[in-house]
Amino acid sequence: MTIHELIETFEQAGVDYRIRGEIGKTDEQLVRVAESIDADRVFVGGRSRSPTGKAFFGSVSQAVMLSSPCPVTFVRRELDA
Repeated sequence: MTIHELIETFEQAGVDYRIRGEIGKTDEQLVRVAESIDADRVFVGGRSRSPTGKAFFGSVSQAVMLSSPCPVTFVRRELDA
């Protein structure tokens, strides 16, 4: 899903959102921004992984889940059939 599709979906659903661009280590920046804006929730996405890797989240997702000041929702990316 592109940022333009997300914006359209959020606006149609009446979701309050903010878009920000940051430079730095992804997990640290996500946590820092969540803290600075007093976020209600953080969403992180994942992708298909090997059978062994399925037991674990990716390193960025896991770091955000462990350090976030608010609840984190992990969303697995759906693959087109």
